[in-house]
Amino acid sequence: MSDLEESFGGYSGANKVNIMVLQPPANFETIMGEATFATGENMLGGVAVYTPKSPEYIRKYFGHASYPRHIYDGLAHELTHFYSTTAWQGRYKSLLFPSSACPEPHKQLIGEMLTADFHNGISHDQVSGKNSFIASKILAQLSAWKAAPRKKPFLDLFLLDLWLRSKKGSLKAATVHLINEYGHQHKPYRTGAALATAAEACCGKPLPPWLRTTLLTPHIPDYDAKLKAFPNWDRKDFNPLHV
Repeated sequence: MSDLEESFGGYSGANKVNIMVLQPPANFETIMGEATFATGENMLGGVAVYTPKSPEYIRKYFGHASYPRHIYDGLAHELTHFYSTTAWQGRYKSLLFPSSACPEPHKQLIGEMLTADFHNGISHDQVSGKNSFIASKILAQLSAWKAAPRKKPFLDLFLLDLWLRSKKGSLKAATVHLINEYGHQHKPYRTGAALATAAEACCGKPLPPWLRTTLLTPHIPDYDAKLKAFPNWDRKDFNPLHV
């Protein structure tokens, strides 16, 4: 949490974050109709963790080698949700939240993909023997796109970060702008254009049309070509929280 507050500012003056760890019954897969069991969720004042302590299940669905590693990663994700969420009712527990009329893809872009971006930055930076952010996340997403071309919002945000860095900004700095504009005022953003505006404010430059279209529409760019247009885009030390 201290890493998040150092990067994005204080979380609404909270002095304490409570964490409750629960365990589902042994037959949870049958009870849930084989649905995937999430790690947990952020709640007002803390996080509830309820992922099963099953190494086989964790490896199969989440790719983690152990229960403690999975919990660590899950906590990083849920704590990052204190700053951004997809849900209108999330206004009670997150600084950034969408209006009820915000388009679903835009909610996901800011509330889930932005969260995943920074939580992976924290998680990979802290764990000994980690894979790089690029190797484990970006290259994996790129490979999936090549195998079955479709929209990849995680890559959209990475392209935004690369462009911002080329203009002496960063996705982290743009998010701080977004939090100052919406989070600290406790008002919802209406569309993903709020992120685009924050990005432009961050570096004082207008977004190129291709990037705005990539962020805010269903358009699927040639991710491979767009990434290769940025020199050293695949450097192993890249971290979205480091500028």
